[in-house]
Amino acid sequence: MNRRAFWIFLFASSVGVYGQKKGKDSKPPEVQLLEASARRQEGIISVDARVKNCGEKPIKALQLILDFVASDHKQVITTKRGGIDAEMLDPGEEAEFHAQLEDQVRATEFQVNFEDGNGKYLRTEKTGPFPIE
Repeated sequence: MNRRAFWIFLFASSVGVYGQKKGKDSKPPEVQLLEASARRQEGIISVDARVKNCGEKPIKALQLILDFVASDHKQVITTKRGGIDAEMLDPGEEAEFHAQLEDQVRATEFQVNFEDGNGKYLRTEKTGPFPIE
């Protein structure tokens, strides 16, 4: 009977450990998008954003990658890249981002991703989609 109880316990333990869903990325975000907005005016889309380095290391040449998507939330109409003015964003520091592009009529929303000056994607969360006003 003890042997049978042992095997049941072992099986139940392994199901408990392997049956749990793990997060896609258990590490904390490196960059936080504090706010983001886009608006149409006179044939252009203006984008404004504020970001914060919430990691432990400085970020060199922070780039924002803006994907403008159609109303189906899947089709990317165009992508715009741009950087912040500061060459280095130290831990805890915030920065603003401003960009303009030609109006993309079919685009109704946009989402934001980040990469450093070496092209490495940075961990983040809550990056959209956001409406284009």
